[in-house]
Formats: sequence, C-alpha cells, structure tokens
Amino acid sequence: MNRLFCCVLGMCIGSFFQGLRAQNSIADHVVISEVQIAGGSAKDEFVELYNPTQTSIDLSGWRLTAKTSSGSTTKNLVTTFPSVMIKPYSFLLIAPDEYDGPVPRDVAYSTGSTISSNNTIILYSDNGVTIVDMVGLGTATLKETATVANPVADGSIERKASAFSDAASLSAGGSEEHAGNGQDTDNNAEDFVQQPVSRPQNSSSQPENDQPIPVQLVSFTARYEDGGVRLQWSTATETENYGFHVFRKDDRDSDFRRISGQIIPGAGNSSRMRTYGFFDEDVVSGFRYMYRIADVDFQGNMTLHEPVTVIADAVVPAAMTLEQNYPNPFAVAGSQGHASTTTIRFSLGKAGPVQLAVYSIDGRRIITLVDEEKSAGDYRVVWNGRDEAGHAVSSGIYLYILKLSGFQVSQKMLVIE
Repeated sequence: MNRLFCCVLGMCIGSFFQGLRAQNSIADHVVISEVQIAGGSAKDEFVELYNPTQTSIDLSGWRLTAKTSSGSTTKNLVTTFPSVMIKPYSFLLIAPDEYDGPVPRDVAYSTGSTISSNNTIILYSDNGVTIVDMVGLGTATLKETATVANPVADGSIERKASAFSDAASLSAGGSEEHAGNGQDTDNNAEDFVQQPVSRPQNSSSQPENDQPIPVQLVSFTARYEDGGVRLQWSTATETENYGFHVFRKDDRDSDFRRISGQIIPGAGNSSRMRTYGFFDEDVVSGFRYMYRIADVDFQGNMTLHEPVTVIADAVVPAAMTLEQNYPNPFAVAGSQGHASTTTIRFSLGKAGPVQLAVYSIDGRRIITLVDEEKSAGDYRVVWNGRDEAGHAVSSGIYLYILKLSGFQVSQKMLVIE
C-alpha cells in the first residue's frame, strides 16, 4: 500500500515572497523576444518581436536600431516600420534582405546595418521617440540593468516565458515551448537564455498559448529510503490547480500507470512556493523506477511533467551527511554595509572525490566550494554569497549539493537582501 503524505510547506517569509512574485513579470508591451547576430553572413541574422498582450498592436512609425558598444553610433535597422500589426500572443520577424532562415521574414532591413557583438538593440514607438524595449549584448554600455552574453555561433538569445525558464523548457517539446516569451524584469541578463540553435518565428507562426501555465514546477526528486521511494516536488506558482496524480513505471512496465489512489490536493491559486510529497512503499529491491507527476486543473485537464528515475537500494552512505547552512536565511554579502557569510557543515563516512557546489533553483551552477579528494571526517565551508566571478548573488532560493563517489545529498538555503 502506498503511504501518502502531503506537506504543503508555505515558506512564509513575507519580504522574500514579494521578491519571488516579482520575478514572474510578464510585459504589457511588445518585446524583443529573440536575437541572432550575423554568423558567417547576414543570412543568419534576425530580430524577433513578440506581443504578450491580448490586443493587436500597430507598429506604424516605430523604429528599430542597433547601437555600438559605446552607444555613440546608431545603425538604423528599420527607420520607420510600415503599417504592420502584431496580433495578440504573436510574433514579427525582422531580418536583412539576404536572410535565408527556416521561416520567411515579415520586415526587411538593409544589410549595411547588421547587428554585431556587444551591440544594443532598441525598439522605439512614437516615431522613434519612446523606448519600448532594449537589449544589451556582451559589453554594451546601454542595457536594461545588466547585459546578456553575446549569442553563440549559429545560436541566439531567447527571452524567457517565466522566471524559471531555461533553454530546454523553451525548446521544441519543452514545457514552455508555447508559453510565450513575455518575461520582462528590465534585466537583460535575467530575462534571456542562450539557445545553441536559433528557432525564429514570424507572423504566420502559431500564436502562443494565452492561458497561464497551470503549475510552475521548480523541483522534482525521488529518493530511496526506509524500504520505499520518497517523492518530493515544489511549485513556484499554481493557477486553478485542483491537485496532483503520481505515475510510475519500472523495468517490467512499458507504460506509466497511476499509483496515487486519490488526488493530492493542490493550492488552487498561489504565488508562494509550496512543497508536496508522496511515499511509494510498493517497490522491489534492485529495480529501477521512473516517476512522473501530473497537475490537474479545476476543469479536469491534466498536464504531465518530466520524469525522474531512482534505483531501489541506491542508498547514500549512512555517514555522509549535509547539514542545514547557518545562518539561514543570510544577507547578500555586502548588501547591508557588512560582509555576511553562511557556514555549511558536512560529514564523510569514507574517503573519496568530493564536490560541494551552490546552484540556482533552475539548476545553474553558481560556485564550486569544494572539488578535491577528502578523507573521512567532519568539514565546514564558509560561503560569502558571491559567484565564481566574485559578484554578489541575487536574493532567492539556492541549492547546495554534496557529491561523493556517485552519491549526492542536497539542502536549500535562502539569500535575502
């Protein structure tokens, strides 16, 4: 029999959740949604616009420019847009005359005004007077808060659909493929991801889904313990979420089957992080199990999430422990006039190659604190809230993960301003 537990852990730190809610910020205006700069030739280059609103927007008289790194020289990509409309949740593709990408351009601009590394792309309305959106690349002087890195060769920068978007979730088949590209916090570094292969869309492309994502899942883990498998998942936001079902398959099954007898109640509508769990007792030692969860809305529509895999009896060495950091939460280093730090303690039951690293909630590594052979014993590491480059991290939830000889344990910490 499966033993069910549902731990809705509302992390009630008011100021933090105000910040978390602010991270999910959908623009109320046309945005620059994807950019590829010239690779081998101008045939590669394009600027994609997206309308994240419910109303068609007329771009007549608008202007698109690219400024050099210093901001002193302006290249007019489109001096004046023709009479063209962007429909709700739709795109517009702007590219040079020579462009030969996978979908036709909607508006052309002169090859003599190509976009280069470290440029700033600016979209104006009101006959070129009002800045609607701005994206700074690399070392560009003009940007929104911080620049996004220059696109890789044959790749692009793509605007996020939500604060938790990554390249995989936005790609074909990803969970946010049709969720739009409207995330806009006025910080280019935070609002874009690097895509190794560009995927431009034009006015003929299918409009994005104008409905909110029912559940934004930020973590889903499976761990063998006490003779069963414990599942735990966390959501950042929930919209009309009636609850969850759990599905499983093992080496003997070809298809997933539902193992949650009754629905695990959801939070309905929530902008706070919540954590849920399920314990599966019906497992056989040595078998590999794959689990996935599905959220169900109030109309009965079900959305499946990506699976996780665990092997029964893959037990972490008993003496391998990772303690909660202290203090937790702790202030961003130097943000309040003094250098704040936090201490992470861990114990090793055997010698081996050890790695301890801090990750953002979306899985991006922030800094590696330990990466070396260590003998059995107790250890402590102090972190000052800065990344590999020495920059103070933003407030939010972070993971720190300890790895030893193929096993790993993790904890969460909270950084505040």
